[in-house]
Amino acid sequence: MEVFVRLLSITLVLMALLQTTVLQNLSLNVEEDIKMANDNFLVKCTLSNTTERNVQLKWYNPNNDLIVESKFISIRNDGLSSKLILKELKTSDAGVYACRAEVNGKKLEANTILKIYRPLGFSSCKAEQQPIIYTDARIRCTATGDPAPKIQWRHKSKKIITAGRYEVQADGLVIKNITKDDNGEYILEAEIVTKSSYDEKSILVKVVVPPKISKPPEVSKPVEGSELSLSCKATGDPNPRYMWFKNNQELTDPRFEIDSIGGKLKVSNVKKSDGGKYKCMAINVGGNDTATAQVTILVPPTVEIPQTKDGKEGESITLVCKGKGVPVPSLTWQRSNDAPFPIGEKSNGVLVEETKNQPEKELTLTIASLTAEHADNYTCIGDNEAGNDAKRTYLRVEYKPVFINTPKIAYNWMGNKANITCTAKSYPKAIISWKRGKNDIGDSDTYKIFKIEGQEQMTSLLQVKVTPSNEKSVFTDYKCIALSIRDESEITIILKKAVVPKRPSKVNVLDPTPTTITLVINPPESDGGIPVTQYHITQVASGSETKTEKDIPVTEPSKPQTVILEYLTPNTKYQLKVFAGNRVGLSTTSVDLSSETPNIRAPFDVIITSNRYGTSPQSYRVTWDEPRTGGADIVSYSIQYRMVHITEKEPWAVDNSKENGDYMTRTVEGKTSALLTNLKADTHYEVQVVAVNKVGGSAPRPVIIVTKKHSPDSIEESDPSPAGTASNPKTNIYKATTKENNLDPEEPSKSIIENKEVPITAASTGISSGGVAGLIIALILIILIILDLICYFKFEKGVTMFLVSTCKKGSSAKDKSTDVEAGASQETTLLTDKQQKEEVEQAGEENKEAATEEGVTDEKKPLKNEDTDDDLKKDQTDKINTEDTKCEDIMSKES
Repeated sequence: MEVFVRLLSITLVLMALLQTTVLQNLSLNVEEDIKMANDNFLVKCTLSNTTERNVQLKWYNPNNDLIVESKFISIRNDGLSSKLILKELKTSDAGVYACRAEVNGKKLEANTILKIYRPLGFSSCKAEQQPIIYTDARIRCTATGDPAPKIQWRHKSKKIITAGRYEVQADGLVIKNITKDDNGEYILEAEIVTKSSYDEKSILVKVVVPPKISKPPEVSKPVEGSELSLSCKATGDPNPRYMWFKNNQELTDPRFEIDSIGGKLKVSNVKKSDGGKYKCMAINVGGNDTATAQVTILVPPTVEIPQTKDGKEGESITLVCKGKGVPVPSLTWQRSNDAPFPIGEKSNGVLVEETKNQPEKELTLTIASLTAEHADNYTCIGDNEAGNDAKRTYLRVEYKPVFINTPKIAYNWMGNKANITCTAKSYPKAIISWKRGKNDIGDSDTYKIFKIEGQEQMTSLLQVKVTPSNEKSVFTDYKCIALSIRDESEITIILKKAVVPKRPSKVNVLDPTPTTITLVINPPESDGGIPVTQYHITQVASGSETKTEKDIPVTEPSKPQTVILEYLTPNTKYQLKVFAGNRVGLSTTSVDLSSETPNIRAPFDVIITSNRYGTSPQSYRVTWDEPRTGGADIVSYSIQYRMVHITEKEPWAVDNSKENGDYMTRTVEGKTSALLTNLKADTHYEVQVVAVNKVGGSAPRPVIIVTKKHSPDSIEESDPSPAGTASNPKTNIYKATTKENNLDPEEPSKSIIENKEVPITAASTGISSGGVAGLIIALILIILIILDLICYFKFEKGVTMFLVSTCKKGSSAKDKSTDVEAGASQETTLLTDKQQKEEVEQAGEENKEAATEEGVTDEKKPLKNEDTDDDLKKDQTDKINTEDTKCEDIMSKES
């Protein structure tokens, strides 16, 4: 029994052990699974038939590595179960995954197989690709899938196969020597028949042309402080952008304005440091191209020389000029306004040499032996491409006095004060003194000394007054002594007595007119020691005892002078005497001659100057030169014109064999042109102008003109003065006043052609000018009648009475103002000959006294003033037109 019990216990134990071994197990919910790439995968591992509670379930990857949690892996344990989650599966995640555990020393494991399926897709496919032209370009795009898909490339709907320029490869399409013709859309077709999958990818190909600079920047030489502008142009596709470099360093300073699209570079206010090598780089996706240009900043020259330089007579001296600038300037030395000194050659004792050339230039001017003549301004001039500069220095030479502008003979005369001038040039300035014989001269009743200082010169004026008491002693030799710190110099000046000049050497009479005589006076053979200042002329008309005298100022004493005697009487013989005069007096003898004025005649011929080809179809402006008057004022001009037929050949001439038009006439006053109107286009006219004075009219000189043809753009000229305007009878249009006789104005000769127009032909078309005038007069009368009726009903007066009452109110004030104006005008003109004479004499004395007080003797002394006013006399009597007032006329008519 005991044995049986033990056997039973052993059996139960064995049965328990057996039960444990059979029931403990690890199980997975998935033994094998197929997933798509990028999907998620979950597998659960469960431990069953165990009483153990502290069992750890562990997961291992296909590489038998323990799996730990990460971004794409999660492990979730729950007692005797565990879940493995794999996120966003990759093809590399495929393989056998194991779940392992150890229970009572027994290792348990359960496995699952994960397979990852790759669907049809594309990789490395950029939507737009830009291969470089003329290269073996690869259009990159790869079709992916499991199993491997079948692919087909298309361009412009055409299949592409590996042949010629095309080669289809797994990672794309190779196109050999690609050109712009290969631009466009490319399609990669992919299919997996076993999966019933199809897809395609579109790629846009744009062939890139690398940049090529077509217009490189140019060498530039801007001046310092100005603006630098560079430009660069390049071809390429796509359009390139631009970058700028200086000495291989990219320009980033904001002073440099860069246009990256237009390829321009601008720098304002450039500095010398801005010079260098500038590079333009054109860039696009295909590459880049560069071009360079040298920029040199020009710097205007600056010149440095000493401001002044002192030297002594007989010594040597060197002037140094330094010049700076970019490029190094050329230098020259010159004296005052003379030509520059030659470099390396001795000229007039001056040697100019270049002693230095880089980095600045140096030019020296050396004078071996200084003299007084070397004292002057010396200028150094620097010049380069940027401009020029000049500096001037004054070379002062210490030298003994030398006399300049000092005449050795001076003249004076009784009762006059004259200056003896002595000018000494030296450095330092000299002191001047005077001697007569051995005696020093100072200020006295006879002598006055005046001093005038200049640059390196001193002028002394010895004023000598000649009186009866000293006349015999003052005309002698005088010594001017100039004393400086280096030496003393002296010069002898002789004071001689001036006398009156001789008479003019010759007097000619030229072309007398009715009112003038023209004289040509030649200078006298001797001027008496001082210049001739005037010619004195006396004239006496035949049959008259009145002598007229005239003083003519001399403008150029050494040349013949033309004098016109005016306001003479026509047809009269004159006896003339011509004297020469200087400040001492008039010549003792004269040139005597006689001349006769011709009688007044009609004006000389009028010469027409206008172009014979007119500029307007229906008008012509005739112009002429003012003719010689014939001795009387021209009253008017009569313009006569007619339509004519001309001969066929030039010069134009009137064809008298055909019927020509009648003359029409216009009269103008005070003008040398007139506008002829109402002419026919492209028609010849004979035109002549007659000048009229009180004697008669000039001889006609006809010319033939032609009017312009009609054209759409023809513009007719207008004349401000109407044709045929009569002259104002109250205007004095003729003056024949002379000093010997006053001639009353006469009416123009009756031979003057009347101011009227004569029609060319008897026939006319349309309304004549008289008809038009009649219509206008009728219209004015109707208007006056209407106004008269209005005034009558409104003011109980007619127009005439209304005007009379209005004029009465203002007549008294008007009369007063007229009287005041008339009185003022008369007072203005009442300057007598005596008053003019006194004023001239007084002004001459005041000028003489002022000059004497200043120490400078008056150079011009009027000899006679008795007839000075004769040259000023003219008939200037103001005319006061005292016309009757309109109000008085109206009142008289009304009464």
